[in-house]
Amino acid sequence: MTIIRGYQHARRFKNIARVLAHHGFGYLLGQLGLTKRLAFYQRKPPHKPGEAQSLLTRGERLRRALEELGPTFVKMGQVLSTRPDLLPRDIRSELAKLQDQVPPFAFSQVQPMIEHELGRPLGKVFPHFDPHPLAAASIGQAHRARLHTGEEVVVKIQRPGIEGVIMVDLEVMRAVAQLAEKRTAWGQLYRAVELVEEFRHTLLQELDYLSEGRNTERFQENFRGDETIYIPRVYWEYSTSRVLTMEFVPGVKLGDVAQLKEQGQDLQQIANYLIKAILKQILIDGYFHADPHPGNVAVLPEGKIVLMDFGMVGHLTAERQQQLIQLVIGLIKQDSERIVRAVVSMGIIGRQVDMGGLRRDVDRLRDRYYNMPLSQVKPGEAIGEILEIAFKYRIRVPPEFGLVAKALVTLEGIVEELDPGLSIVEAAKPFGHRLMRERLSPRRLWQEFGEQAWEFGDIFFRLPGQADRILGQMEEGRLSFQLEHAGLKDVLFRLDRISNRLSISIVLLAFSIIIAGLVIASAMAAGAGGGFLWMRLPFLGISIILAVLMGGWLLLSVFRSGRF
Repeated sequence: MTIIRGYQHARRFKNIARVLAHHGFGYLLGQLGLTKRLAFYQRKPPHKPGEAQSLLTRGERLRRALEELGPTFVKMGQVLSTRPDLLPRDIRSELAKLQDQVPPFAFSQVQPMIEHELGRPLGKVFPHFDPHPLAAASIGQAHRARLHTGEEVVVKIQRPGIEGVIMVDLEVMRAVAQLAEKRTAWGQLYRAVELVEEFRHTLLQELDYLSEGRNTERFQENFRGDETIYIPRVYWEYSTSRVLTMEFVPGVKLGDVAQLKEQGQDLQQIANYLIKAILKQILIDGYFHADPHPGNVAVLPEGKIVLMDFGMVGHLTAERQQQLIQLVIGLIKQDSERIVRAVVSMGIIGRQVDMGGLRRDVDRLRDRYYNMPLSQVKPGEAIGEILEIAFKYRIRVPPEFGLVAKALVTLEGIVEELDPGLSIVEAAKPFGHRLMRERLSPRRLWQEFGEQAWEFGDIFFRLPGQADRILGQMEEGRLSFQLEHAGLKDVLFRLDRISNRLSISIVLLAFSIIIAGLVIASAMAAGAGGGFLWMRLPFLGISIILAVLMGGWLLLSVFRSGRF
């Protein structure tokens, strides 16, 4: 089995490398040090007439490459299109065009899958099952059916063999990410392995239909009592990790504006309902639909909004919610310092970040929104622009903020089509007031005080034990401190060079004095008729020889060290 798996990995990797080279990304293989191992890399990739790669932008070439590589890479591209902190706008705009639409698989494959998963014949579960799918995607497709109780349902079936394909792709992605972190600067900068692990978690959640069912029930709980939102029911007795049975809701998709008008629906009211639903998810619940496009939203005859397809959701902790709120407030109030603090607090900042440049770019963004009416402020677009600044300064922000920006941008597009005069920021005011009241409420303040007191108490009670351990190490002589001054080694090296040069100068000066003294003394001795002084005093000659040898040894040591 391991041999077969290894063969699958090698074959898939070669296919990925071939596609990358064909679309002009072969240089990445060179950066990873793989060109010598891939003989076909040297071959000139074939091009169709009129499709010269040089005429396409890098975003277009990347999109085409991901489409050719299949569902795993299409999903990866869709996820990356929501990350303004990782990719520039031109590439993200192209990746956003990736469509998760593939030809449906045959009913002859659907029936065995359902019968295997549910453990009984198809007719025993669904007396009526439409063999023609409602929709098809890379992971699965949906069919209409009817239960024996007469209830109309939608059955989602996972595409046969897709899980194995995705697992191989994920393992190849991880191997390439590890290689990129080891051999390239960009792999280290973007922490490629961590990115792949984040994507792996997202994709495996989408593969598990039971996870989607649990997400659906959580949204049902969050909107319990809300008369404007409806969430379809999950039939757990007819659901597994590969088959999901849900209530069929006969609504009109939000993208069909003409039919909504024919029904006499109030488009402004629908837009208001949808805005409040999305803002509630993001700002109050901290659990939001990450892909609320018109195909996932429908309208019932009475005007109620139906939310569907919870395969991709985002989660915001209370801390993340506060950071997001501070970001939007700072933008609206033209408070650059608040924006910078929010960006810094939400992301991971490197040591070399130019904080001055960051503030200047935030000031320029703030000036764009200066005196702009709130009705014209688009929070999704604004958050996206701030995340682009984060990309410029290599600040890694959590992926959920990219999902928030995507959800809000999608919402803005829907609202603009339904009611162009409606302002999302104005609709968000009640949520802002609610959040402010909750944050300043005595109960919330007391709760925060209790949490801080608990943490302080924990530190206080642990302090004596820690102090005792430190004192014990001091008594035993085992306590040591290690201090390292940045750049100290260079300073010491320079000082060493200066001292060595000074030593050389002193030695040369000493030799000069000695030689001068000997010359004078010899001259005086010669004038007295006694010959040269050093010939009359043997011990002086011996001393001179020793001095010359010691000075020579000193000079040789200095020259050998190279520190001069």
